[in-house]
Amino acid sequence: MTTGTAREPSASADRQSAVRTQSSGFPVTPGRAWGMTGLVIFLYVVNYADKAVLGIIAQPLARELDMSSSQIGLVGSLFYATYTVGGFLAGPLEKRFTLRWALLALALVWSVVMFPLVVSATFVTLVAGRMLLGFGEGPSAALLHTAMYSWHPRAKRGLPGALLAGAPSVAKIALAPALTFITVQWGWRAALVSLSLLGLVWMVLWLAWWKEGPYTGRVAQGTDTAPRAHRTVRTLAQDRPEPHLRQLRLHDNRRLRTLDCCTHLVAVVFRGRSRLQCIAGRFDVRASLDRRAGPDDRVWQRD
Repeated sequence: MTTGTAREPSASADRQSAVRTQSSGFPVTPGRAWGMTGLVIFLYVVNYADKAVLGIIAQPLARELDMSSSQIGLVGSLFYATYTVGGFLAGPLEKRFTLRWALLALALVWSVVMFPLVVSATFVTLVAGRMLLGFGEGPSAALLHTAMYSWHPRAKRGLPGALLAGAPSVAKIALAPALTFITVQWGWRAALVSLSLLGLVWMVLWLAWWKEGPYTGRVAQGTDTAPRAHRTVRTLAQDRPEPHLRQLRLHDNRRLRTLDCCTHLVAVVFRGRSRLQCIAGRFDVRASLDRRAGPDDRVWQRD
């Protein structure tokens, strides 16, 4: 009697593992889930480095193109304007394409959009490239969160979400010094090319390894087979539906919708203003040093 009782949980676990593997076409294991999470975080690091590279190459780029600090500020403003508009494309992209191809297309845009600037460095090329980069990076944050959460149940998404939120810090610590070194040693073109190559490396890894996880809306709606046996061992709190009614009531209120839109608009404006002030401050310091320097100290400007 005891032997039969002991064998039942083991047999049940084997059946759950078999159903989970057959339903998704691949084994769903913690190691695989965290491997996919690392792949998504890698892309977010590259994403943030593409945003920040303009601040690293700003001075040598401005010297070559003879740009003023106001023109650099204009380039930054246009990038964040298209970045804001591109964020609204996340929903249509997720509905029309799978996460695999949507993120692959965005990464391809990031990797090739700045190549024309490397070949033909003009102010118009810089503006066009940064605007297209903003359109490409706008939908990325929402899609990256969706891709990562597809591998983690709702009750265990805190740690993956924190790791993804920390990806910009990783880019500042790891990639910013590397890009600065490359810019100093080989020029700003080498920095842009290195970022493009890093994006291409990620695309190869993405095509080779990525598979959409079982915890997605598509799985729940039946467009993909959900791991039903795995859901039987979840707790009741994890399977409890989210309280959508209160959220719908809030969004039905016009005043709250208006307040929400104004809050987001103010956040975007102040974030862009702080970044532009940072970039303009660098050029103001450089300009003040140039005014103090003598004619012999300005030879570098003619090189």
